[in-house]
Parts: sequence; C-alpha cells; structure tokens
Amino acid sequence: MVVKNSITEGLLSDVRNSVGSQTKKRGKSTIGEKQLHVGTEITLNGTIAECDSLIVEGFVDATLENATNLEIAATGTFKGKVSVDHVVVAGLFEGELTVGKQLTIKSTGTLKGNVTYLQLEVEKGGIIEGSMQKMSQP
Repeated sequence: MVVKNSITEGLLSDVRNSVGSQTKKRGKSTIGEKQLHVGTEITLNGTIAECDSLIVEGFVDATLENATNLEIAATGTFKGKVSVDHVVVAGLFEGELTVGKQLTIKSTGTLKGNVTYLQLEVEKGGIIEGSMQKMSQP
C-alpha cells in the first residue's frame, strides 16, 4: 500500500499500529490484506494506492486508486475521487465515485457528486445529491 501525504513518520507509525489492531478487532481481514484505517479525529490528504480495504472514521481528502473496498463510517468523511468494487457510506462522501459492484448508502449516509455504479442499495434516510449513472452488466 502506498500513502502519499503530509503525515509525519511518527503519525504514520501510529496509523500502521492502528491498522494492525483494527484487523484483529474486526476479524474480517485475511493474511496479506492491505488495509488502512483512518480513525476519528485523524485527517489524511493525498493519494492512497494499492489498498484492499479503506475504513474512514475521520477525514480523508484523497484519490483512492487500485482499491477493492471503501467503508465510510457515520463519523467519517471522504472527499475526492474513487474507483472501487464495494462501497458502504454511513457518513459523508463528496466527489467522483465509480463502483464496479455494490454501492450501499446507509440511513446515516450522504453521497454528493458524480456516481457510476453497477448495483445500488439505499436505506431509508440515506441521501443522494448529484448525478447517478448505472453501469451496464460487466
């Protein structure tokens, strides 16, 4: 996983440690999975690449490249450009989003921007503002 941003090496070390502990807590990770967890009150800016799973509980302003899963928690905000297979939005997403498989917007979620998706699920209370375009089947 490559993270290009202005985080100091000490904070990056804390993020790495957080990723390891979250992997153990969540129990969803497989050996070799590249997962990044941005906790509450953490801000991350830049480009994130080669990340299997990104979990956002804080604030991310970035381009997400070559990723599989994006989860934005109710406390999380992601602003930027994303191309990913699976997305769950319980917080706020603003920007350009391409979802190759499943996009889920939870009841607490807000999605603003230009979105291209294959499958869409919106829970009651979920908000969409912007343009939505459905992909044809792969």
